[in-house]
Amino acid sequence: MLKRLAGYSPISFTDDHKVVKSHCSCFHLKLKCFFLIGALLLTIILLSWLSYSSHGARPSARPGTLQLGERVGHQHHHGSVVTIPQKGSGPSNRLLDDFNGSKKKLLLLPKEGSEDRHDASKALISSIETEVKQGVEDLDKNAHHLSHNYHHNTDVPVDETGSKGKSDDYYDEGDNKNVDEDYDDAEKHTGLLKPRLPKCILIGVSKAGTSALLFFLNMHPKIRISQKEVHYFDLMQYYDQGLKWYKEQMPPSYADQITIEKTPSYFVSFKVPSRIHRTDSSMKLMVIVREPVSRAISQYLLMRKRSDRHNLPFPSFESLAINPLTGNVNRTFKAVRSSVYYDYMFHWLQYFPRDQILIVDGDNFRKVPWEEISKVESFLGVDHLLSKEQFVWNDVKHFYCYMMDSGEKNCLPEYKGRKHPTIDPQVIQKLKDYYRPMNEKFYRLVGQRFDWDQNTI
Repeated sequence: MLKRLAGYSPISFTDDHKVVKSHCSCFHLKLKCFFLIGALLLTIILLSWLSYSSHGARPSARPGTLQLGERVGHQHHHGSVVTIPQKGSGPSNRLLDDFNGSKKKLLLLPKEGSEDRHDASKALISSIETEVKQGVEDLDKNAHHLSHNYHHNTDVPVDETGSKGKSDDYYDEGDNKNVDEDYDDAEKHTGLLKPRLPKCILIGVSKAGTSALLFFLNMHPKIRISQKEVHYFDLMQYYDQGLKWYKEQMPPSYADQITIEKTPSYFVSFKVPSRIHRTDSSMKLMVIVREPVSRAISQYLLMRKRSDRHNLPFPSFESLAINPLTGNVNRTFKAVRSSVYYDYMFHWLQYFPRDQILIVDGDNFRKVPWEEISKVESFLGVDHLLSKEQFVWNDVKHFYCYMMDSGEKNCLPEYKGRKHPTIDPQVIQKLKDYYRPMNEKFYRLVGQRFDWDQNTI
């Protein structure tokens, strides 16, 4: 009776209890679903992480790690296979791609017990270390280049010398007045006149006569040369522009003409050979070499000239070429290091066969340029049109000029042919002794000898 008066009937009490119990069951079900979904998500995340750890480690491996398996380079020697990690994906692996070179190529060291094996191994390790340093330098240069363009709104290239537009090795065919009026006569050529990718690259060596060689080659009607050092293969801000940009830097040419690009810094860059090989494995290469000590002095003069532009003091050649603490040759000095031709040529021959590389004797070119020019004409497969009779000695420049059919003399620019300063004879002798064994290794490597021991500085 009291329960009824209070409004609590047995029926209503039982129904309310069932409703509460039903709500509790739904809550527990939702809670179980929440934990189940959470466990599933955690499992997926864990599996994804494990997959990334196993497959992502390879592309993120530290550049320069040597492994057995992948093949890089050409078969020039017999011996052990030395390889570099596989290329990863994405732009972050661009530098790693340069270390790898073309995939499935063979990089071989000389046979066990060979006297060159130890030196070849050192050269390979040195190349990897240089790649890392140059990769960092490229990133720094790229950032500086982008910042410069943003603030100054300019496209003018900055070459390895740090100057805009052209370096001291720059040769502008527009400065050359030797071109006959009918040079671009379409009736004498085939195909359309348009920029084309080069068929030959003059890769170096800096201060060995690259500009003078191009100066005379430009007289040939079947040869066209690039108007500046392009630096496409050694500077990242240009390499990233792609082949279309590279071709646009070339002069217009006809189908029966050969375009030559010149960038001397290519020779001493360990990443350039693989890049050129991937672009065109049939590319013809030329390198002009010179007596190592005199070439090093010329490069020193170029470095000092850049310092003089800013009225900055510059150390003497002797203090840079010789370590003052040990009295030994300072190989870390760029001018000295760049004359060790063996180290760089060894690397180039891992990508290109010897018959695709013409080595021009820079010292003989200075004495009898027509002899070396004739070799270049044969190498390029063009007619021998630059004869001995057209080379005329210039007593002022102490070098040859070219006599045009019109009777006009065409000579090298005035800034060429700097006189060398007087260098301590003991330093010169120490450098000659330092280079002599490496010169012999270079002779054996390329199958060609030079009279560098007979040359006087």
